Amino acid sequence: RYAQKLHLKNFGGARCESFAQAPIPRMSNTSFEQGKSKLSEMIKEMKNGLYLKNGSGGQVNVATGIYQFGVKEAELIRNGEVVDHFVNITFGGNLISALQSIVEISKEMDYSLVGFCGKDGQSVPVGGYGPSIKIKNVKVG
Repeated sequence: RYAQKLHLKNFGGARCESFAQAPIPRMSNTSFEQGKSKLSEMIKEMKNGLYLKNGSGGQVNVATGIYQFGVKEAELIRNGEVVDHFVNITFGGNLISALQSIVEISKEMDYSLVGFCGKDGQSVPVGGYGPSIKIKNVKVG
């Protein structure tokens, strides 16, 4: 029903918490292809930025592409060095703009991203894996 509303071909990407509930379109697994850079080099080359670690949930408005995600910890990087630490950071913006703002991708992969997708009163397990991604001009709060 959502694919029809968005005038898209239905690829059958619906899931449900149990047999007693209706399947709905939702996340399953998210991944990015690895890049060519070493994460340590990406950080060393960073003049002023944040290294965000350990995701803690988020959401995307599929109609507008506006997203917001949380991370449990962040490191403030200045001239390639960690100068401060933060906890419970959020970041967000427009998903298409963020993807177009990718500057560099690490070759190291992280397979430890697990969580749940909550939607319409249901909760189902999700997973993710991928490299660290350097993005310019992300809004952080």
